Amino acid sequence: RHFWDEDVCKHFLLGIRPYELFKNTKSDLGEYDKLYDLRAKSEWDALSQEDKDKYPYQWDTLDFLKKLIEECDRKIQRGKERCAADERLKNEPKKLNEDEAKRLGQIQDEIGKLGKEAEEAGENGDIEKAKMLATKVEGLKAESEQIMKKPEDPRLNSRQLMVCEVSGVLMSTTDSESRLKSLYAGKQYQGWKKVRDFHAELSKLVEGKSRPRRPWPHEDRKGSRDRDRDRDRDRGAGTAAVAETGAGIATIADVAIGVATETAGDGIAQETETGGEGEGMILGTGGDTSWIVALIRPCERNVTRATSIASTRHH
Repeated sequence: RHFWDEDVCKHFLLGIRPYELFKNTKSDLGEYDKLYDLRAKSEWDALSQEDKDKYPYQWDTLDFLKKLIEECDRKIQRGKERCAADERLKNEPKKLNEDEAKRLGQIQDEIGKLGKEAEEAGENGDIEKAKMLATKVEGLKAESEQIMKKPEDPRLNSRQLMVCEVSGVLMSTTDSESRLKSLYAGKQYQGWKKVRDFHAELSKLVEGKSRPRRPWPHEDRKGSRDRDRDRDRDRGAGTAAVAETGAGIATIADVAIGVATETAGDGIAQETETGGEGEGMILGTGGDTSWIVALIRPCERNVTRATSIASTRHH
């Protein structure tokens, strides 16, 4: 198996395994069928950065991590909106029904009336009466607060919540130090921190570079080997064709010479002599042999042409 094979995880080649970072957490990315092949990673690590830039894996991983980060950021934004909504609900005054509103008005009137009576008692030196009226006023105020008190809302958390800016996990402002340490050491926080840090590093690595396009280097090498095999096959076919053509021409020449020999045996003198660098056939007198020459010469031309074709294909 090689690093470019379809079933090999390309994120793993670069040094990150997103699907393993969040396994069995609320950020679980689901099932993943690619392989974490150590041999393929060693093969990738052996490449120079220049050769790595000829493959799209860095850009593909960058796009994938960016998508994850954007989804996490949307989760963080939703968490912030939820916390803000909870605070608004907590601070909203209670919506009174008709009876509560009527009673609250009566209480306000009674408090005003008792307040004046207490003031007059004090001016007249009636301290005991002033204290009694003041006690009634306090009681009315307590009743008023009870009416205004909102019932417990199960949708609202009694603690003030905030959102982790890295992982999107909700935290409480009252969480203890040990609770916060546990959160920061947890799988979700560490996973999202890894994703964000790796994305930042990878962005710097490919900054200013263009995403490569096919063919990839291993495909180009394979294509070159295929072309070499095709060339060798064509050469072999050309040589075989020349040999077959030459054999056919030789057969025709043999037939012609055989006929000439047979004719000579019937009374036509034949003599063969050798001279120079080639061999020639001299047909003696005693018959018309021009037809033999006419037969052999085209054969010689065919041989020459076939030899030329073979030489061209070879080169």
